[in-house]
Amino acid sequence: MNQTPQSGDNIPFDDSMSSEFLRTAAAPKTVHSIPFGDAFKALPTAVKAAIVAPLMLILVALPWLSVLNKTWISGIPFIPTTGGNFPAVLTALVVPFVLITLGLNVVVGQAGLLDLGYVGFFAIGAYTMGVLTSQHAKWDGILWLAALVIAVAVAMLAGVILGAPTLRLRGDYLAIVTLGFGEIIRIIAKNTAWLGASEGISNIKSMPSFLWFKIDVLESRWLWVIGLAVIGFVMFLLRRLEFSRVGRAWSAIREDEDAAELMGVPTFSFKLWAFAIGAAVGGLGGVFYTTRTSAIYERSFTIQQSILFLAAVVLGGLGNRWGAVLGGFLVAWGPEKLRDIAPDFLKEKYDFFEKIDLLRFFLFGLVLLVMMIFRPQGLLPRKVKARRAAGDSGVAGENSAGLIAAALLNVQIGAAGLLVPFVGLFALIKGNALRKQATQAGEPEPGHNVVARRIGLIGLIMSLTLAWMVIRPRFDPVAEGDSCDVTEVGKIQDDLKCQTDEEGKNFWSFNADEDPGEADPAEEDLPSDTTATGGES
Repeated sequence: MNQTPQSGDNIPFDDSMSSEFLRTAAAPKTVHSIPFGDAFKALPTAVKAAIVAPLMLILVALPWLSVLNKTWISGIPFIPTTGGNFPAVLTALVVPFVLITLGLNVVVGQAGLLDLGYVGFFAIGAYTMGVLTSQHAKWDGILWLAALVIAVAVAMLAGVILGAPTLRLRGDYLAIVTLGFGEIIRIIAKNTAWLGASEGISNIKSMPSFLWFKIDVLESRWLWVIGLAVIGFVMFLLRRLEFSRVGRAWSAIREDEDAAELMGVPTFSFKLWAFAIGAAVGGLGGVFYTTRTSAIYERSFTIQQSILFLAAVVLGGLGNRWGAVLGGFLVAWGPEKLRDIAPDFLKEKYDFFEKIDLLRFFLFGLVLLVMMIFRPQGLLPRKVKARRAAGDSGVAGENSAGLIAAALLNVQIGAAGLLVPFVGLFALIKGNALRKQATQAGEPEPGHNVVARRIGLIGLIMSLTLAWMVIRPRFDPVAEGDSCDVTEVGKIQDDLKCQTDEEGKNFWSFNADEDPGEADPAEEDLPSDTTATGGES
């Protein structure tokens, strides 16, 4: 082999291999496993509907599944928060937080503008709704819908007013200005009697009843269904924007604002659009929050909330709508899940464990820290970044017709596994076999098989969950209506609370169905130091 030293050093250089090495390095790499999203879009419409329908049904029924506790089946494990009203947590914390992170994702994730005062838009939407339906007006019924539109419009106008003079700034300077904006809104609300001052605004009207569908803020399960519909509608609009001329301009500004401006993109106008749209979605989150809590206080809109909103967007994945939804859910739900981390026998034996739930924020922050170290791109990063990080060109090889047909059949088996227990296990096993078969044949894994393996795993998890829900009552037979001891009055177990009826009998009953005259547990669990959008402490 002819080796000659390279000029200027003594490192041997293989001249015969250099050209081949360069050609290999420059050649586009084949994607051996295409992204799940692209593979899912390539499925037939009927198969996609068969997969989405049961998953959406479970998501919608989550509040009912969480408090289901009978002698023959128990509630769904792990997800419900312990020691509290889980349906109220979903509506008072999760839905507003997800809406807010979706709006902030437009500003930070898609347009690349660092906004540290986003809580100001959330407060504007909430206070506008409070003023129009309680403080200075009593708008109800159809007028309530008009107040909703006005609240979103006022929040959008605030975004334009803030962005017009400040969006010529960049980076840290823009972050400082927006930080001041969020704090100014809070101080104004605290010191203005017209806005309720430090006492806040109470008795805010809830959404009107439609035909036979009656809305009751204390019965928060149906509010969860409405919240999911609102989130879905917002995600649809944001998706249309992302793939439009506006979304492409935001991407160009995020990657390199100077280059985008040199290419003729009116950067200031599109940044103002991002601020206005993000503010409108944040105001909508404020409207939904006031609908659930019926009261707002200035201490609910601190700078800590803005930091948590930003942390949710970064945790989920900057620029990814589904990542924003996942990040918002985790940041709102995580600390509530950790609220009762110490078992009862330790609390009874050691005084230290009585207040150990205060460490839940430390534990949650530790989880976020570890997450940012080992996966800084977020849980669901943008698709383009994931491909670049892998060094792939996005070009997938072709598969044989037989392998594609087998993969499509496996997707159908996986979809059946979402409804029939343990069928997903067969889809998972067959999916691994098909992937091995494609590798041995020198072909990329079929996209249908990528979906089949994921859906099969989800179906297997759902089957194991269902099995535990059926088996658990045999070990823990406490169910609704069972009698309980006097010493257990007020104790909560599996979302059942030991209560006393009018005749003095003690019995286990759902905490979510208590007397409307009693305090709502969700409002008690929303102090100003929570990760959620806090209420009266």
